[in-house]
This record gives sequence, C-alpha cells and structure tokens, in this order.
Amino acid sequence: MRVEEIIGKIAERVPLFGEYYRKEAIREMERELREKVVSEIEAFERKLMELAKGKPFSELGKINEISKRILHLKDSIRYAPYGYTGFFAKKGTGEEELEKLLEKDLELLNWACGLHELEETVEMEEAIERGWKILDERKGVIHGSIS
Repeated sequence: MRVEEIIGKIAERVPLFGEYYRKEAIREMERELREKVVSEIEAFERKLMELAKGKPFSELGKINEISKRILHLKDSIRYAPYGYTGFFAKKGTGEEELEKLLEKDLELLNWACGLHELEETVEMEEAIERGWKILDERKGVIHGSIS
C-alpha cells in the first residue's frame, strides 16, 4: 500500500487528520521555498564578494554595509514564522490567508532571483528595501493586518 493510501485510510477514521496532514505538507513546502530564497540570496552574497574584489578601497564600506543588510534580511527570511498554527491551536489559518502567504513567499522568491541582475550599489540598496517590504507584508498576512 502506498503512503497516500495509508494516509487516506487514517484520515477516514481519525477526524481532522487529513487537514493536519495537508497543513503539514504546506508547512514543509513553505520551508523549502524559503530555503530556495535563502540559497538565491547566498548566491548574491558570493557575487557581492566578487564585486568587492574589483572595487577601490573607498567603495568597500558601501559594499560591506550592503553585505550586512542582506545577511540580516536572509536570516529574517530563513527564520520567518510558518503560515499556520499548530494542530491544537485555538485559532487556525484559513485557506485565504494561506493563499496570501504563499503569494508573498512566491514574491520573495522572484525578488531573490532578481538580485543576480543587480550591478550598482544603489540598485542593491533599493532591492534590499524591497525585500524587507515583502517580508513585512508576509508578516502582516500572518498577523492579520494585510488583506
């Protein structure tokens, strides 16, 4: 018997098990998506270090500042809260909130993939601000302040 079949049979007999399993799958998908975002940011960090090699000493301070800011953002994305509460929580996350959250996660991924195209430090600073804005909007979805 395949895993899906076993889970289906358990869900038939145990109330809410199917919902719990589905949410666990979404949680795992969220984690993997954020790890991909982090991976893209790490590739950008390597590019940033390569860029620093060719810059005059006077510009290294700016690159160092960008590096610190992107590191902080990367860690904030990596450890961002999941989009639903645990199985026994009093208030769960609805389908609409999960959709909005996944849309924000996709927006973060698209943002991170676009980092590779940046060449100028001003563009990089603007992109980092955009990344923070998307992450803040994601937090708003979780806390119910974004509709």
